[in-house]
Amino acid sequence: EKQASLKSSESIRLYLLRMARKRAKKNNIAFTITAVDIELPDVCPIRLVPMVVNAGKMSPDSYSIDRTDNDKGYVPGNVRVISWRANQSKSNLSLAQAERLVKYMKGQL
Repeated sequence: EKQASLKSSESIRLYLLRMARKRAKKNNIAFTITAVDIELPDVCPIRLVPMVVNAGKMSPDSYSIDRTDNDKGYVPGNVRVISWRANQSKSNLSLAQAERLVKYMKGQL
């Protein structure tokens, strides 16, 4: 069982690397990460839901590489894995907009 789990983690990392490399090439941004730079959480640190693997399609809880600073590429220290839904939500907001959203949700705006 452990062997299957390790192989699964390795295949997830390789898939994430392949997709990130493709996006980096398309958008002409740096790509220097390797599988060692990708930590796979069991639970999305943003949404607190279990991460899943759906063969052939993305789901809201699928693994997704997030660039912490979108001004930098896929470089060591600038990537984390979160759920696809969390990454999509984050990608559409600046930090200031995300902070305003939190204030709004707390009734502070």
